[in-house]
Amino acid sequence: MPYVNQVEELLGKKTNYTLESGEQKNKVQTDNVKYENNRWPNNTATVYIDIDDSTLYNAFVSAIKQWNNTGAFTFKIVNDKKDADIIGKLMENDDGTAGTTDTTTDEQTKRIIKATVYLNRYYLESATYGYSEQRIINTAEHELGHAIGLDHTDEVSVMQPAGSYYTIQPRDVDVVKKLYQEN
Repeated sequence: MPYVNQVEELLGKKTNYTLESGEQKNKVQTDNVKYENNRWPNNTATVYIDIDDSTLYNAFVSAIKQWNNTGAFTFKIVNDKKDADIIGKLMENDDGTAGTTDTTTDEQTKRIIKATVYLNRYYLESATYGYSEQRIINTAEHELGHAIGLDHTDEVSVMQPAGSYYTIQPRDVDVVKKLYQEN
């Protein structure tokens, strides 16, 4: 049970973030996960999309296509949840996150076993927070980046922790290639 408790402690901690205002109005923290070089056994994962909202579903599919276009990682959409490594879902709450990703990882090998990516319609579809279609796609790309094994960075990157202002950047592709180059 200690292993389960450690995993629950690592994955279960949620931090509430204060919304920032200023130059980039109403930035919302994307999430708060630390990945520390966790990754899949190889650079491919299957995805089941359990999203009934057409805007967020289409954003999720677009984000998958964008990651696939990089050549660094391949997501394969499946029609059966049982066949999925990653499940895309909706959430709706005011916890300060536009999206979040929960992963289950083998502590010894640092290999990701499964992941659930959540898009939060509370922020993404509210006029108050001003998410354009592109920023919603960027949020999905960001969360899929976590599902790949990427951590936050303050660099110009899809993995910036707040705002969803960047799409996948060459830096992101390089980091994924490096992560999956290591055995």
